Amino acid sequence: MQVGQVIPKKETLGEVLNGDRLTNTIYELRFREDEVEQVMCNKKLKRDDITKFRDAIMNDFQMYYDDLPFWGFIGKMEDESWTGDGKGSKYYLFKHVHFDALYNGDHVIKIRAFSDPNHVVDITDETEIIIKFTYLIKWNTTSREYKNRMNKYSRAPVHAEIVVALDFLRGVR
Repeated sequence: MQVGQVIPKKETLGEVLNGDRLTNTIYELRFREDEVEQVMCNKKLKRDDITKFRDAIMNDFQMYYDDLPFWGFIGKMEDESWTGDGKGSKYYLFKHVHFDALYNGDHVIKIRAFSDPNHVVDITDETEIIIKFTYLIKWNTTSREYKNRMNKYSRAPVHAEIVVALDFLRGVR
């Protein structure tokens, strides 16, 4: 897969109603294979790319691995309007992601992504820049059973789902 090549995934009705738009990534996370400081790509960001990243920083994103959802941030925004210098917000893009995965036998049980605040680049200005994006993944065993791996995701309050369903049905009439 090439950098910038987007392959959309067919969404379920629930994903469409939730506003999810699923695509691929170019991370290569092989099951039970630790990777240390892998270079994902070297990318020259042009003004348009920087604008897209700044917009993405304002929104959360969610990834899936083996149908397990996990969340992360691609950057951070710091509001510096309080300084009085008129510069406003600053945007920082994370260049490195650390994946932490748990498995039991031949099954992925949990995966998390952490952005490294020590590996950031300032994209406040729309100046072209070349960035080396890197990642690592660490696999560890767990005693948690495969049949219970989705329990934490199903604990969402049922009443919120009912309210959303009722609002949707009211709009259909």
